Order: sequence, then C-alpha cells, then structure tokens
Amino acid sequence: MKHSLSKVIFPIILSALLLAGCQSVSTSVSSSTPSHPSTVTTPVPPSPASEESSPAATDTPEQSPIDTTKEYSDLSFLTADQQELYRVAYDAKDGLYGMGDNLMYLWGYRPVLDDNEAVVYIDEDYVLYDANFYEFSNHIHQIFTDSFLANSDYSVKFIDYDGNVAVNYSLKKDMVYGTTIQVNEAFPDTYRLVCSSESSIDFTLISHYDRNGWNGQNDSIDVYTIEYPIRMIKLSDGWRIDEFHTTMFG
Repeated sequence: MKHSLSKVIFPIILSALLLAGCQSVSTSVSSSTPSHPSTVTTPVPPSPASEESSPAATDTPEQSPIDTTKEYSDLSFLTADQQELYRVAYDAKDGLYGMGDNLMYLWGYRPVLDDNEAVVYIDEDYVLYDANFYEFSNHIHQIFTDSFLANSDYSVKFIDYDGNVAVNYSLKKDMVYGTTIQVNEAFPDTYRLVCSSESSIDFTLISHYDRNGWNGQNDSIDVYTIEYPIRMIKLSDGWRIDEFHTTMFG
C-alpha cells in the first residue's frame, strides 16, 4: 500500500492577556521574544554553612518585590503545578532535543514491527511507532505552547503517518561542550527568579560547564556558567512552557 507523509502545522496561539504578565523583567531576559543565553564569570562553590536556604513551596508564585539577584538551589519559588510542569518538560528533554525515540519509550510507545519482527522504516529517516498521533500531539501540547513547538524541531522530528507517529531517528542536538559529570556534581543547576504574575513567570536557569571539556576524575576543572531564560505562561486550561532550555542541550 502506498502512503504519503502528511504535514503538520500547529497554529500559534497567543492570548493578548499574557502581554500584561510580568512587568519587571531583568535586562538579560526578554519577555516578548526568545532570549539568547549569556555567559557569566567562573563561580565560587558556596559554603554549606553560609548558603541561603530556599523558601518553602507555596500555592501561589512569589510576589513582588522580587530579589532578582538571589540564586535558588531548587524550584521552590514555583507553585506545585509549575514544579510538576517543569519536571515533565525536563524528563522529555532527551527525546525533544536528543534522539526522538527516547521520548517515545519514556511515554510507553514502541516501534511497529513487520512480519519478520523488524522495525518499520518510513522514507529511510523515520521509524514508525505504535502511537496514535492525535494522542501524542495532545500530550506534548499539554506541556509546551504552540509557539515553542513551532520554533523547535518538533514538527520535523515527530510526524503524522496515516494516524500514527513516525520519528526521525537521526535528528538531534549535540550536548553543550563542557557538560561533565564532575562539574554537574560539584556545581548543580541553580535558578534566579526574574518576574512573576498570575499569567506568567520568568526565571533563569544557571548552568555550569567545564572549559577543559571531558576529563578524568582526578583532572582539574575550569568552571564557567551560561544563563538560560525559562518562561511559563498560563492558558485557559493550565500552565505551559513557552521558553525552555537545559544544561545538557543548551
């Protein structure tokens, strides 16, 4: 049977109400357009005795005035729902930015096999999965906004093939140079709250890397940081991530 690939175009839905969200945004982060990550000077490891403790999780975002210089060791400045949204997005990173089959296996989908128990390939670059495309699309749109997905590789990596999901198995991003186990253990991710309102929240992911690249356990590390903007917005049916980055993929 002859099949054809169908193109998926996701409309960009932006509510005018969201434009009145965060008012006091840091100069390094833009609330209207995607921001470029910024490189910061080498950090000094915090002393456990002097490190400022993070606030307890609350049911509402932290209100003004906001100390935009304060670094958090966790996401306790987010509500429980926002923390869960971030966790789900973070878990999806290996499939969204890395190999697409990582996301399929994470969500319980498996490849379609032919009569010889071999994986079914579509147009050489795609593997066919036993996954309803509508259900898969709805799932990921409960995490990310239409505009975020439209500006990512999502619509090319995951396509609708006769109602099922076909995944491009070769499309992936490289990890950021300097992402090592040593530096990640010594300098975990930290965060800085930029602004918060009832309709949106912006914060910064502070990622740590080693300028010396991949080293042995006994080698010295030369740490530097890159700051990435993260943005969540509230739609009529809940929160979505509108801008997203990870330490591993930038």
